[in-house]
Amino acid sequence: MAKTTRLHRMMSNLAVVKGSWDSIFLRNLGDKYSPGEDVLQDPYAKSDLVYVCISTTQRAVSQVPIVVYYQSKGKDGKTDWVPAQSDDAYQRLFDESPSPVADPYAFKESIVGNYLLDGFVAIVPFPPKKYPPDALYVIPKKYITPIKHPQTKQHIGWKYHPGGDSGPAFAFDLSEVAHLALWSPDDPIMGMSPMKAAARKLKIDYKATVYNEKFFDNGAVPHGVLTVPEARGIGDKTFTRIQEQLEGKHTGFRSAHRMMILEEGLQYTQTGLSQADMQFVELSRLSREAIMQCLGMKKTIISVIEDVNRATAEAERKEWWKGTIIPTLERIAFGLTQKILLPATGWGKGYLDFDTSGVEALQEDYEQKVRVAGMLSNLGFTANEINQRLELGFESKPWRDVWYIPVSLVPVGEGSMGGGGAEAEGTPPSAQPSGTEKPQDGLPQPEVALLDSGINKGAEAVEQVPAWEKRAAVVWKGLVAHTGQTEDLFQRKVSRFFYDLRQRSLKHLLSSRDIDALRSEDFKDEQKSLAKWLRPLYYEGAKHGIESAKTEIGNPETRRDVEDAPTEEKLRTSVGIDFTINDPAVAREIEKRVTKITGGGGLTGTIKDQIKLALATGVSNGEGIEQLADRVRSLFTMAATRAKTIARTEVAGSANLARGLAIDRSNFKRKIWYTAGDERVRGNDKNDQYNHVSMNGKKTKVGTPWKTPGGSTLDHPADYAANAPGDTINCRCIEVVDPDSYPE
Repeated sequence: MAKTTRLHRMMSNLAVVKGSWDSIFLRNLGDKYSPGEDVLQDPYAKSDLVYVCISTTQRAVSQVPIVVYYQSKGKDGKTDWVPAQSDDAYQRLFDESPSPVADPYAFKESIVGNYLLDGFVAIVPFPPKKYPPDALYVIPKKYITPIKHPQTKQHIGWKYHPGGDSGPAFAFDLSEVAHLALWSPDDPIMGMSPMKAAARKLKIDYKATVYNEKFFDNGAVPHGVLTVPEARGIGDKTFTRIQEQLEGKHTGFRSAHRMMILEEGLQYTQTGLSQADMQFVELSRLSREAIMQCLGMKKTIISVIEDVNRATAEAERKEWWKGTIIPTLERIAFGLTQKILLPATGWGKGYLDFDTSGVEALQEDYEQKVRVAGMLSNLGFTANEINQRLELGFESKPWRDVWYIPVSLVPVGEGSMGGGGAEAEGTPPSAQPSGTEKPQDGLPQPEVALLDSGINKGAEAVEQVPAWEKRAAVVWKGLVAHTGQTEDLFQRKVSRFFYDLRQRSLKHLLSSRDIDALRSEDFKDEQKSLAKWLRPLYYEGAKHGIESAKTEIGNPETRRDVEDAPTEEKLRTSVGIDFTINDPAVAREIEKRVTKITGGGGLTGTIKDQIKLALATGVSNGEGIEQLADRVRSLFTMAATRAKTIARTEVAGSANLARGLAIDRSNFKRKIWYTAGDERVRGNDKNDQYNHVSMNGKKTKVGTPWKTPGGSTLDHPADYAANAPGDTINCRCIEVVDPDSYPE
């Protein structure tokens, strides 16, 4: 009996082969599977896959800023939604510190984490009935329960248990708690956790993980059993020696494949894996894929890329944002709007949304929308109609109610350029595009005269306008119309940049309470993001400039040797059809500008200097952290108003840069300066230091820089490389070729 007991004790260290899945998990464990280790009790900590899927989604959501929008009426009487100013009380709540225990990023991460783990999360504004509240607390499912009417069982409130089931409880009205729940047929109020649907797969994956751990601890044990003839038996000393040999030389992965010597008549019987055991890896993979599906995760997002190419990866990333992240953002925004914002603003007067304009994975969709917008524009739809239909997110502007006829399809002198009070049938009236030339913001007028000399004031007046000026007006309007969308997107990116700087600055003050850290902050990460956002927009502006120049240079009204619409061959002879935004000259100038505007001495340098000055002034006045934070907020509120001016100046500069390079390569000998021709052109006011009114119609040789009355030397209008802000900020002028200078 002693021999049998010893043999059983020795065999307990060996693998016991069974056919069931649990036997695979239990093999070589050496201890019983404890219910206390049930992965369903704490999946976020015990399942690496659950942690990776949820934390990845949390980080993605936390990077998307929450924006407050209010209903507003413009001067034209139209109702529009406008984002709140950075010092708005609700905007500050989401931007700075939603609660004492969570910054804006942790706040959004806690909402998403609880929502995906439990299928439910509650957000409680505190104190109740105060709008805006002082703080927003995220409450997990286990600490809050619904209160139901005893007779009707209708949901009438919430009971909050800060200490769990034990301790005091606090009651809240329905209106005092915002909650999100994944739908459940059994409990539509509290919802159903994705972990419940994935329970079996989670257990399998957890068991497989523990099995792998134990395998490497004990997996080098010979896959077999030792038997001894019962008639012979072995003594205690021999048993102990054999046991020590097995444990010392044949246990653990470092001892694999060593020779084992048998004695005393011992026989080794090999035990192999069953066919079911051999499917271990495949079954584990299928379980993990099912868990990812329950959590809305795509393989490439968490770097599972063994069978994925680049095109599939990009498609999955976009699908993940559109199928998982965007719906989650919409649910969160709706819940917060209903219970946090609407009690203060009233229904239909305000809402919360997530600004996804900075999400790289969604940019391709945006580019596709822009292409569709271009096609719709060619069909006769106005910019405001297109903006509303495609949900491009731009602010509605009066001049966008007018359709701009493509220049290449309408002979100059007809259509929108026709003289007389009556316009050609179906042709929209002329409109003044967005933009204020003087360095100040102002609402553009929907209809103004293009030229002081009398365009659109009757046939007799139109005859007095030189032919080149009529053609220049068409070119100018077309360029402004096409760069408008790029300008708006540029403005949004710069505004986002200022928002990120503001967040980091206030975090130093309010969270770390470290003034010195803010003084020495270099904002390197924000600079990198700004360069990544703006670089394609600079190239987009240059692209519009190149297309505008090619159309102008190849136009039969400009080129005397061209009798019909421009062809590739005709353009090649005048400007070079290969001249694109990839041309080294274009790329060189744009990269120089991107480096300057996004580098340490550009926008960031200006903001850093202003922050240091604000801190120095506040400290010298004996102000505390809160007062210093108010100074920083005011600084960024002023900076945000500059975003529009910056966008207008930079996009116009890149478009004019490309036009200038195209004109330099053409066969034309002279170029002409052309202004917008309205009252906002520099020089209309006697107090204007700089004068572009007198520049209108001036000519110079192609390749020769312009000399302005203000003393600037510009290669082209809006030449940002000239370091002449008085002549370039908000400049809407262009240069056009002199049709009389084309060689015979």
